[in-house]
Amino acid sequence: MVGRIMGRIGSPAVYAKATARGIACSIFCAVLLVLWGGAIRAESNTALPILQWSDGEQDWALRVADTPASRQLGLGGSAPLERGEGMLFVFERPGVYGFWMRGVDYPIDIYWLSAQGAVQHHWRALPCTMPCPIEQPPVEAAYVLEVAVDAATWQVGEVLPAFW
Repeated sequence: MVGRIMGRIGSPAVYAKATARGIACSIFCAVLLVLWGGAIRAESNTALPILQWSDGEQDWALRVADTPASRQLGLGGSAPLERGEGMLFVFERPGVYGFWMRGVDYPIDIYWLSAQGAVQHHWRALPCTMPCPIEQPPVEAAYVLEVAVDAATWQVGEVLPAFW
């Protein structure tokens, strides 16, 4: 079999060059995909609409993730949040929405909120390695807020000012 293949493409040297060229092309394409994917992630993450909101103690600039694609990406690949920055996840209907820290290299506080803005659940989320744990809140939520660690002092049961 190898003899028939070698007979078609020529000498072993030609076969080795063709194989090396194929491997080099595969590596080059893989690097391009990684770089291109990172650029898409960064662009998508920063291109989200910003909601200016105040909780009465602090002014917030919240990136709004209100599509399946933006909710799936979340803060993945983004720079660490500053105080007063965050991401607001908006869902079509209340449900039990699990979150994980895949692609987020810094700790954050995650708050699940009811449709009326009541804090339902809080999780101090830390960076992880695969497989990352998924935090499932014990109750349904309509919104989820991700903010820098200790940037907010909201308590379970507290009703936040309306942002919808």
